[in-house]
Amino acid sequence: DARYLYDLLSSITQAPVYLDSTKLTDLHTLFTEGVQQSEVVVLLASEHVLTRPWCLLELYEAGRLGIPVIPLGLEKVHRTAAAKPKFDLLSARHFVNNLESMLELANPGALADLTAHLAASGTPLRQFKTVVLEALKVADPRVVRLGAPQIPTWHSGGTDAQLLADVKDLINAMAEATGRSDSLHFSREEEDTSMNSLGMTWSSCVDCMKSLCCCGTRSDTEQYAVYISCDPEEASDVARYLQCALTRKFALPVVQEIGPELKDDCIEDQLNLGVGRSHALLLLLSSGVFSRPWTLLQVYEAIRLHKPIVCVEVQGGGHNHGAAKAWLKSLRTELGKRLLSRLHARTLFLTPLLRPLNADRNRPGATTEMRRILHARGNSFQQLQEALSSVIPSIIAISFTPSGSQNHVDAVLVDICERLVREKQASSRNSNALQKRYSDAIK
Repeated sequence: DARYLYDLLSSITQAPVYLDSTKLTDLHTLFTEGVQQSEVVVLLASEHVLTRPWCLLELYEAGRLGIPVIPLGLEKVHRTAAAKPKFDLLSARHFVNNLESMLELANPGALADLTAHLAASGTPLRQFKTVVLEALKVADPRVVRLGAPQIPTWHSGGTDAQLLADVKDLINAMAEATGRSDSLHFSREEEDTSMNSLGMTWSSCVDCMKSLCCCGTRSDTEQYAVYISCDPEEASDVARYLQCALTRKFALPVVQEIGPELKDDCIEDQLNLGVGRSHALLLLLSSGVFSRPWTLLQVYEAIRLHKPIVCVEVQGGGHNHGAAKAWLKSLRTELGKRLLSRLHARTLFLTPLLRPLNADRNRPGATTEMRRILHARGNSFQQLQEALSSVIPSIIAISFTPSGSQNHVDAVLVDICERLVREKQASSRNSNALQKRYSDAIK
């Protein structure tokens, strides 16, 4: 991560960047050749970064000289719902305030190395801790009540477009910290140049997405470029946001079940006029998406009609790839269990408050109605189960953080575009490839 970030920053800013792990030959030159020669210090905020004495000393040196410090949070994409970022500023504040006990516990011998260095420079430990807290902007006790400042994030394992977005967020934070926000502008040409080395340019992305809407390149039966499928209880706001964003950025006709285009309480309309008339299906992955009968029907219809499927994992939505794979393999059994448990939990007080759209998940007979719809279309529940369990787990999802920056959102839109265009190009090269893959799944 550090090396890749170093390369991206050097390329985009065209400025010298000091990476201590590669340019360091003597620990003592960390300060004379690194911190003291820098306008801003970026702290890669890993879980144990503050247990390293020299990292603490770099923070102290930056704080002592008034050089801004920007912590960069490290977060793995596709993490489970239970996993949390390994670093946060309030925990860092607690660690530094209790450095004498916590540092020695976390890294035996580190406290002795730190105090020896401080003693050589005549720096009291109390002063050292105060300066480090000030460098991290958590010295004020009120941050415990008000909350620590937000920090930019590096999504380790993210797509090229998402990592480029993370770098842009970091550069924005650097510009703000050095009083240069007004003079910082990312032109479209600069963005295209940066993205060209990583994948699609923004301009080519727009052109390719527009081609999905051209009558000459789409079937006459296709009215929409994308149909968004999700669990409305968990991701309706994300679906609506992506629908608006795709429409705004690419002028795409995008449809989802909650909207004026289709009757949201009629599954037949959703399948025939929504999925059936769309070029591709965008599936939002959350914890309960595969326990909702209507979503299962929408995804199966896309597979049956050989529509490209792009999966977007909503971070914080609780989706677990391994659990979902196992669930789909035993869908017949697991779906019945989930429906019964949800019905029991909701019946007493909440049933009158449920919207008609979501009744398919909770009402008795939902699976029976799903079977009826499948039968009317010449399909069976077993075919649905085998198709979904064969196709969906092999699709690599795009990670989307709803609370992410605008740069992150733009990167996700580019990733969605790239997936759709890639599927289109693949099907153009071999028109039978996608059909064979999906046909095999539903046999």
